Amino acid sequence: MSIYMSVIFAFVAGALSFFSPCIFPIVPAYVAHLTGTPIAENRIQVGKREILMRSLAFIGGFSVIFVLMGATASAIGQMLVQYRGFIESDGEHMGDLVSALSCGNAGYAKVL
Repeated sequence: MSIYMSVIFAFVAGALSFFSPCIFPIVPAYVAHLTGTPIAENRIQVGKREILMRSLAFIGGFSVIFVLMGATASAIGQMLVQYRGFIESDGEHMGDLVSALSCGNAGYAKVL
């Protein structure tokens, strides 16, 4: 498959995800943020430059947050690589630890 087909599929998937139950409800908030002005005579009174700047700020904010989340997940993954041997060899005991802590959290036993 060529790179162009991959880009087309990614674009179509992104466009379809716009109508998902997670995204569609925030569209009014997004539009309100972009315009940020009252409606007069059934028209939004805002300049194109202002909408462009607000759009770029909105996209930039989301990008920063998701890059930070990805960097954090990568850092946690790199830390876990150091303990890979322990996790693989003593992993069956981790289930016991989780069960004990769950019982303590539920109030069935005093663990710590």
